[in-house]
Amino acid sequence: MDIKVFDDNKNRSATVRIIADEPAMDSMLETVLSSYFCRVDRSPSISVVCTEREVPEVQGSCVYVGKAPASLKSGQVFLPRPLDIEKLFRTCIRLFEESLVVSESGWRADTARRAAAFGEKECALTAREMELYLILLEKVDQCVSREELDRRLWGEARSNATDVYICYLRKKLESISEAGVLISVRGQGYMLKKP
Repeated sequence: MDIKVFDDNKNRSATVRIIADEPAMDSMLETVLSSYFCRVDRSPSISVVCTEREVPEVQGSCVYVGKAPASLKSGQVFLPRPLDIEKLFRTCIRLFEESLVVSESGWRADTARRAAAFGEKECALTAREMELYLILLEKVDQCVSREELDRRLWGEARSNATDVYICYLRKKLESISEAGVLISVRGQGYMLKKP
């Protein structure tokens, strides 16, 4: 099974991984997708799986061609054979665009790859950190109450779980921007600031 990774020339976070067990299909997919993507060596935003063998479980956005797992997750699509090339291309672009969340503040989230970005730098996040980041991203430069964070993250108040994840997220965001971008507002909650 050959794996190739590409990157969009215009947006460094647009990546696709091809998993195909037929050399001709692998080559054709590479040719079609390389008009929008080019090679890099990092985790993909989208996977395209084209195999007649056992279908691998893929996390995140994925296009399954010809054969799919028992159930598709959110952000995953099945395309039958014979493959409509134009539909494949449009589907990959749509999945990539749906996976991006861009704030006017310059903060970005790539939900498919679970990454936070600012400027040219990015960092990987855990699933819970991504949930927290997306909530804060909705209200950049505004305080989000601890109660709202608890409710949206856990469904109820949790002793210090939110505080722990704020610390994890703060450390990661400061590694790609500057100190003090995620602050505690005493007695009110937390605020993601525009650097």
